[in-house]
Amino acid sequence: MTETNMNATELCHIDRIQGLLNTVRGTPVLVLGDLLLDAYVYGRTERVSREAPVPIMVANKKKFAPGGAANAAAVAASLGGSVHAAGFLGDDENGRALLTTLLDGGVKLAHAPLGNMVTATKTRYLAGSLGTPYQQVLRVDHSLQADAAILKSVHDECTQALNTAHAQGVKAVLISDYGSGATHDILLSLANTANDLGFAVLVDSRYGVSDYKLTNGILKPNAIELETAVGAHDLSEDAILLEAAQTLRSNTNAKAVLATKGKNGMVWCDERCTVATSSLPNPVDSIDVTGAGDGVAAAALLGLANDFTPEDILALATLTATFIVSQHGTACPTSDDLATLAKTY
Repeated sequence: MTETNMNATELCHIDRIQGLLNTVRGTPVLVLGDLLLDAYVYGRTERVSREAPVPIMVANKKKFAPGGAANAAAVAASLGGSVHAAGFLGDDENGRALLTTLLDGGVKLAHAPLGNMVTATKTRYLAGSLGTPYQQVLRVDHSLQADAAILKSVHDECTQALNTAHAQGVKAVLISDYGSGATHDILLSLANTANDLGFAVLVDSRYGVSDYKLTNGILKPNAIELETAVGAHDLSEDAILLEAAQTLRSNTNAKAVLATKGKNGMVWCDERCTVATSSLPNPVDSIDVTGAGDGVAAAALLGLANDFTPEDILALATLTATFIVSQHGTACPTSDDLATLAKTY
């Protein structure tokens, strides 16, 4: 087995990146999973409530962004992919808002939103006063709600999306599993179907990555998820992290593991090689890590669909994540954004 340690600055040279971005343009991919809505409510605080020792926020702006599987799909589309998505999306107010954000971002839905389902939503309240920046003061989550019949409908719609994608020659599928108890078993079943159909199956699972045992699987845990999956502790050393990644690959019979290390880079392990890369020296301070993992998944998905080498997958994923953490909230970089960023190294 060969072992390679890459310097991220050299890995993300503009000549390499421009070629990769040109290649992924128009690449068809499919994203299945937990389609979440991220809502942001902005306002000003000027006084404290008489009812309780809490500030009163006067809301003046609200915006929506895709989250979870929806965010990964949006990033893949922003990078130039031809993206279809399917999953847990209700025909409620938040579901319709999410549908609009996805369509505006170039993502095509493989099925209509389903009635009698509450779309999973994370609402963040950000407050500021005159001359001060907004800061998050509260987050309110609404979990997915659906009965067994609706969940079966989701499974059926996603299975149809897989069959359609297979017939159209799509090569790679992302399973984005954010850990809802109601959705995990369905996504496991869909991953097995995708594996049997011969797709490259990229799995991003927050709580159950070791449950996915796929011969065509590429598992994408972060360091904490990897620790949990293999029972390891303190993966701060590269050698220990690589050993844990290989253990996960062996335990699940996966084709490869792509493990992210936050600001310390990421590693790729398969049966032939391990490739590790450092993070990029960010041209600005990291502002917000929200959505960085989804960005890595989106870039890796496009790379897998084009049979990129591990080094090329890591290059595109590293640059995508670097851009995202330099922005507030979730962000969807374009190919021009990444090309511009690559020129700074």
